[in-house]
Amino acid sequence: MTLLLNLILIALIVCYVVFVTTRYIKKSKQGQCSACEVNKSCSTKQLPKHLQ
Repeated sequence: MTLLLNLILIALIVCYVVFVTTRYIKKSKQGQCSACEVNKSCSTKQLPKHLQ
């Protein structure tokens, strides 16, 4: 029983890591502003040059 619980826990952790990694890769491919959560309401003209 303990072995089964450990295997389920490991499977859940691995699935979560895969989910977070794929989400990060998809957002990083979109670029800086399109990956930002507030990109629709953000005016990049107001940002400092190092963030544009």
